[in-house]
Amino acid sequence: MKRIGILTSGGYTPALNATLYGAVIRANELRIEIIGLIKGFSSLQNPQMPHTRSIPELDHTYGGTILGTSRHYIDDSNQEVISEIVDRIKRLQIDGLVCVGGDGTLNGMQVFSNCFPTVLTPKTIDNDLG
Repeated sequence: MKRIGILTSGGYTPALNATLYGAVIRANELRIEIIGLIKGFSSLQNPQMPHTRSIPELDHTYGGTILGTSRHYIDDSNQEVISEIVDRIKRLQIDGLVCVGGDGTLNGMQVFSNCFPTVLTPKTIDNDLG
């Protein structure tokens, strides 16, 4: 794996930037490039939106997320949209996806787990992961 994408999704919590920071540190240790996907799943659904942001000097003590977030999720019955998003991920040469979120994010990313490695990093404050 040479490049992974990471996104934050759902509501803001204090742990988002800290989670991004930890992911960047670990990716750097493994010599894996990490690309931030702006505004959660909405950046993957909207071809006009800029998709990526480098994650340079990240302050892990600052709450929220420098990537932004959204509550847009993927309808797993819409194969056309899923194919477009998978194609977008491939064009960005992203080998795997890390999704930072809660229960909605878990459900939203499930459809991609058949297409490429996908990991949920929980940040929920509701203790509602199924």
